[in-house]
Amino acid sequence: MRKKILKSFNWIIGIAGLGGSLYSLFHFGHWDQWRFPPLALTLALIAVTIVEIWCRAERLRSASQLAGKSITFFQAAWANAVGDLFAAVTPARVGGELSRLAALSQVQMKTRQALSALAIEGFVDHVSLGTLIGCTLIVAMIDGIKGFSFLSAFTTLCIYIAVAALFLVGFVIISRRKKLDCSIEDIFRNPRLLFLTIVHHVVRVGILPLIIAFFPNDMAPLSVAMWSFIFIYGLGIIPLPSGGGTVELSFLATFSGTLGAENVGLALLWWRMSSHYLYILLAPLFMLAAAFKRFRTESIPQKGEVNA
Repeated sequence: MRKKILKSFNWIIGIAGLGGSLYSLFHFGHWDQWRFPPLALTLALIAVTIVEIWCRAERLRSASQLAGKSITFFQAAWANAVGDLFAAVTPARVGGELSRLAALSQVQMKTRQALSALAIEGFVDHVSLGTLIGCTLIVAMIDGIKGFSFLSAFTTLCIYIAVAALFLVGFVIISRRKKLDCSIEDIFRNPRLLFLTIVHHVVRVGILPLIIAFFPNDMAPLSVAMWSFIFIYGLGIIPLPSGGGTVELSFLATFSGTLGAENVGLALLWWRMSSHYLYILLAPLFMLAAAFKRFRTESIPQKGEVNA
């Protein structure tokens, strides 16, 4: 009974948070003025989405190999898609990693291997984010970029350094207790894993500067990229599914002055749909493809079987 109540509560929180995000998006985004992005921007967004999905899938494959299990590209992409869907409807995106853990266990990955792979990925993930934010801070301080929030950037940097340390401690504990073949040295000897992670972050964060560049504005691209970091990764720790509307409201407060009331709503729609809700829509497609593939595998007679 307690589990049912908790599950129902989680569903209510998920629907409420996602609803708050969608309400803020459509209410403040001037949905009545909607128009599709220009062809060049549309093609660019499609290209960066494909690159981002590929990088994330290959990154998970590399982490899984370090943990002692090889998985296919489709299995990795499917696990990530499931994670995106459940991360969007759970507070602080906690459902994302849990659902990816469950997805990896369905591809014959042992629990310790799946936990290790996710811990490796999480550690490298936050090392990459901390490195990129630190480099951005240094460049911003040297150039004195207009519209750059040093306090927000420094706070975000401290958070990711702390989280990276937690992932590192978690991996060390798992590796010692479960006697994994992979060690910390193996992670740092795999530059491909860090490279894919950095490309994934640059592409995901670069969606917003790409969209903002299509509107008249006086903000430096690096400043826009820093705000993109904060919107996507900083506000992700808020205990509301999909930010509960805080991402949309923060976007409006940040860009209303530079874009103007006539453009900020449209920019918000284009960015939020391409950087967040597109991945939620892609998740059911991956899940259907996985179900169809499983059905095909089960329906094909195995070698030695005779049809009645």
